[in-house]
Amino acid sequence: MAVSPDASAVFVTGSSFSSTSDSDAATVAYEADDGATRWVARYDGPHHLFDQGDAVGVAPDGGRVFVSGLATSAVTAFDFLTLFYDAASGTQLRVERYDGPSHAFDAPNAIAVNPLGGAVCVTGGSTGPNEPGGDAPDYATVIYRT
Repeated sequence: MAVSPDASAVFVTGSSFSSTSDSDAATVAYEADDGATRWVARYDGPHHLFDQGDAVGVAPDGGRVFVSGLATSAVTAFDFLTLFYDAASGTQLRVERYDGPSHAFDAPNAIAVNPLGGAVCVTGGSTGPNEPGGDAPDYATVIYRT
């Protein structure tokens, strides 16, 4: 959960199932004063498999919302997912995915927004190419210019 810099909106992310896909990354913006829904955004990856939001952050100017989570692909298994939304409308502005060197299990845990603006950082576990059995993740951090 994250709150806009002016404290007028609250953003929550997680997962939501639908009848046409597996779990989707779902993000909801609420009015902070009365809890009314401002907008709802869903991300369903290209393979319609498991996607989820895990962490959310807001740009210092309040203009964008950033969501990190997990995206599943039929080709690369689990990847870091980073979504960029317009904070006022919920319009998706950009999608980024990070597939680690093993093309195996990559899962973010946290997101941080540079307080001066210009960058968002996503960090979590990423299975390295030399891991015995391919199941012991290392740490990975990806920084995106906003």
